[in-house]
Amino acid sequence: MRKVLILAALALAPMAVRADDEAEKVIKKAVEAHGGEKALTAMKAGEMTIKSTMSLMGLEIEFGGEIAYAYPDKFKMSVNGDIMGQKLALAQVVNGDKVKMSVNGMAVPVEDKQKDEMKQAATMQELSSFVPLLDKKRFTLKAEKDGKVGDEETAVVSVSGKGMKDTKMFFSKKTGLLLRTQRTGLDPTGANEVDEVADLSDYKKVDGIQTPMTIKTSHDGKPFMTMKVSEMKYHEKLDAKKFAVDD
Repeated sequence: MRKVLILAALALAPMAVRADDEAEKVIKKAVEAHGGEKALTAMKAGEMTIKSTMSLMGLEIEFGGEIAYAYPDKFKMSVNGDIMGQKLALAQVVNGDKVKMSVNGMAVPVEDKQKDEMKQAATMQELSSFVPLLDKKRFTLKAEKDGKVGDEETAVVSVSGKGMKDTKMFFSKKTGLLLRTQRTGLDPTGANEVDEVADLSDYKKVDGIQTPMTIKTSHDGKPFMTMKVSEMKYHEKLDAKKFAVDD
């Protein structure tokens, strides 16, 4: 029996190698499609102005705000909205293993699940620059069965790595652009896990980088949030003070 298992493993090994090679080809095509290695590597930070509509408790809530990030582990989001006549200002900051969240200017405790989810936001931002995915010491790539996003045929790559949730990335076979991500996320309460799917569209070239200006997110197949980017600016770096968590 042991001999049979060894032979089976040897037979399957070339298939695994081919799958990894295919996944790497997809990512390399994505790098070129989104602006090329030089541009994507140079711009390790960014700032964007956003407007979002969120479906929450049967309500359609509109938010406006800003997002800033710096690879590999810094992320900040500040949004303002109105819920049934009540003003809401929410801020989240991730700086490595440290996180901070405030509501209407008051710091609030962050549960472990929420802390991890906030750190995932920084990771997902880095994944969207694609070049780091080719670092085999950090990430493992696997080619999955082809899929479709709307009418577009897609090549699907699953990504795993230390400190991140396994994520599927769907790339247009025609253009190489990222059209969808899928991973396990958290619902707005931070208590329950959901199947989170984000569809990216309305690509626009900004500072030489193809950038999705619309992101529609669903939780367990139900619409959750539509985010539109009204302004985007890439940077080589941002002031570290922007991501301070100890003040």
